[in-house]
Amino acid sequence: MRSWREFFPLALRRLDRRASVRLAEAARRNPIIKGVALVISHSGDGVIWTSAAVGAFIGLPENRQPVLYAALAMYLAAILVWVGKMIVRRDRPSPPLPKRLFILPGHDPFSFPSGHAARAASIAASAHLFLDLPVLNAVRWPLTIWAMGVCWARVSLSAHYILDVVVGAIIGLITVVLSPLLWSAVVG
Repeated sequence: MRSWREFFPLALRRLDRRASVRLAEAARRNPIIKGVALVISHSGDGVIWTSAAVGAFIGLPENRQPVLYAALAMYLAAILVWVGKMIVRRDRPSPPLPKRLFILPGHDPFSFPSGHAARAASIAASAHLFLDLPVLNAVRWPLTIWAMGVCWARVSLSAHYILDVVVGAIIGLITVVLSPLLWSAVVG
């Protein structure tokens, strides 16, 4: 089995670790920032967004197509993240960083790529996919800011390194482009 280190050059790994540790230490020093990071981080949990997708599908029958595309993007991102985690197998920051920095409950053991970042990016980008729907006008940019906040929070809480959330967000963006194509290929 290849080590995750073989996927990234040493200079990138060092930069990623240093920057991630600085961000986590800054959050650790301020209990208000830590609390905000916890709330924002958990706002990207899959259970919340699966429930939101089901609720939107049932409650907004005139907007089912965007909900389906967003849900498809979200679940496609989850599959790609899982595959990435199984291939790369990068440990979360918690073992190499001091234990006091890691304040989230147990997760899957692998860090790369970030599923929360992929999910948040796919949700936010999905709102930008349907520019002709006025119902999305009020949420497009707040969702984009929220997605960036989820990425920040995941690193601030030592759940991920910066590279994990960047690649996770890229996966989320790619799935938004792929979801309408996949839907058309499957449904016709």
